[in-house]
Amino acid sequence: VIKVYVWNSKGEPLYYDDLKIELWTPVEQAKGTDAPPGYRKMGKIYENGFEDPTLPYVVKTPVASGKQAYNLTKEQEYSPALRQWGSELDVKIEKDDYLKITFAANRMADYLDPNSNSFLSVNLKSNTSTKDIHRHFSIEDQLRAEGGQVRGVWKTMVYWVHFPKGVEPENQLAVYLRKPKTSSADNLFIDDLKVEVWRKVSTGTSK
Repeated sequence: VIKVYVWNSKGEPLYYDDLKIELWTPVEQAKGTDAPPGYRKMGKIYENGFEDPTLPYVVKTPVASGKQAYNLTKEQEYSPALRQWGSELDVKIEKDDYLKITFAANRMADYLDPNSNSFLSVNLKSNTSTKDIHRHFSIEDQLRAEGGQVRGVWKTMVYWVHFPKGVEPENQLAVYLRKPKTSSADNLFIDDLKVEVWRKVSTGTSK
């Protein structure tokens, strides 16, 4: 049974027109899991399976792996994060490197609430604000683009973030997940957050 309807949760007047439902044949699309051409993994700079029992907002069910996952709520707003100076990173981020950021996501809901907004945030702070980088990627938008979220099913989210100028030792890098306080009350469960550095490798010329 497929149900399609307009739902007004606030009970206020809502006007709409030209409701249309179309059936499209699916086509093969890139899922974002492939590395950019010529790039290979240099190493991992962050991994969090949220197994620390002292962490707030961890849950024992549902989990993608291990014994715990993280419940991203608007009350907490921010997840545990990678937050390090460039000089502290296990792998230096050089010019034109990519960060590959992956995590498992699970929304225990029957539909994607249009008022639900969760983001992956990648921030780079420098000595001058003109060089700062602030990038935010909608988790819900990617779920919609990949066919939505099946209730109780974990989906692997993959993001590639380009760093055209690299990360200097005095720069501070932050990678975290955020659910704004203005978002709807539904929860997003997160597990297995991982950040890797990928670099373009020159093949060279053999003689």
